[in-house]
Amino acid sequence: MIEEQWHKNYLIVFCITALVFGGVHILNYKLTLSLLIFSPLVVAPQLFLGVNIGYLRVRYGFGWGLLLHIVHNIVFAVIPIVLINPAILGFSSNKNALVLGYPPEVAAPVAYHLRIEEGRESIFNTYKLSPEEILFEGTKMKAVFSRLANADSAKVFFEEPAIGRKILNVKFLNESQGTPMSYTKTRHFLIGRLLKKYNLKGELFIIPAGNWILTCKQYSEIIPGLPDKGNIKAKSGNITVKDATISDLAEKIESLYHVRITSLANNREEHTFIIPKNDIMALREVLSRNYGLDMNKTETKTTRFYISSRE
Repeated sequence: MIEEQWHKNYLIVFCITALVFGGVHILNYKLTLSLLIFSPLVVAPQLFLGVNIGYLRVRYGFGWGLLLHIVHNIVFAVIPIVLINPAILGFSSNKNALVLGYPPEVAAPVAYHLRIEEGRESIFNTYKLSPEEILFEGTKMKAVFSRLANADSAKVFFEEPAIGRKILNVKFLNESQGTPMSYTKTRHFLIGRLLKKYNLKGELFIIPAGNWILTCKQYSEIIPGLPDKGNIKAKSGNITVKDATISDLAEKIESLYHVRITSLANNREEHTFIIPKNDIMALREVLSRNYGLDMNKTETKTTRFYISSRE
């Protein structure tokens, strides 16, 4: 009697049990309308597992179903650990920086007045920022860019520092009637015109925590203290990197120290560098003292702006 009823209603019991097994995992999430709409996708993996475990247990015995359940839990316990901290399994947790063109393209106002001209340095500089009017007087280009980008000036780097020190007078008026422009779009439009005037391009670097950032010292026109190529003898514990750009140097440091370098010092000239090969603190000191380069590690996710020539 019981066996007959079991075989008769087994499919219903099996499906209900599998649905409950999958559906109970919704309780792991905060109940929202979006969750209810997408709940089939949320429970699909658990539902699939429940069906397979049930089939194995009925067809091949309880042991095989239990084994599948154990393997499933191990696999899906390891995946989050690897994603959160891949260094546990020997992978590097550093990733390349994301580089975006900056600013994004913005359509010009229907009618506007814009004047950008170089001026003289003064003790006081004036600025005004609003969606309809932007004004800078006697302000360095780097400061203009920083304020328009709403960024700390320490996070803005120019390929040629002298350009960043140009003194500018900037005046922008949005003369469009009935077509207001958002403050963000106004700033992006003005940055774009400023870069275009000086044949520059802007890049926004989004740098993960743990990366090292390689930059030229803010006020260096060239790399100071470069050794003569013909009279170099590497000391014990040092390595010589010949005829290398700063980008080449960054790649060499990555391979020596197994770190990720984001280079914001794209000097295109080739030099010869002598650097320590197994002491990162000594490396930082040598780069700073001999070559005018700063190398600093990011503790958290951060951003940097890099302004370079379009050529």
